Amino acid sequence: MFLKFWGLLFLCLGGFFGGFTKAKELSERVASIEGLIEALVIFQNEISYKSEPVILAARKGAEVDISGIFKEGCSNLMELGAAEA
Repeated sequence: MFLKFWGLLFLCLGGFFGGFTKAKELSERVASIEGLIEALVIFQNEISYKSEPVILAARKGAEVDISGIFKEGCSNLMELGAAEA
């Protein structure tokens, strides 16, 4: 009976901590996606309403993006020379 109790306790604690760590991972992913959405909105607004070049709009989007996609895109645009086009 004593071993059954300890087994139950370890199973419950393992499930709790496993769920806790997975929830933390998922909340970080949600924050990353929300930052990406905000960067896309800024990017769209900069192009639509201010008529800025794509590279400048992408740089402003990269300032709020925590996932790093816009920063990587800006560096790719600079490497290809698309900023002058």
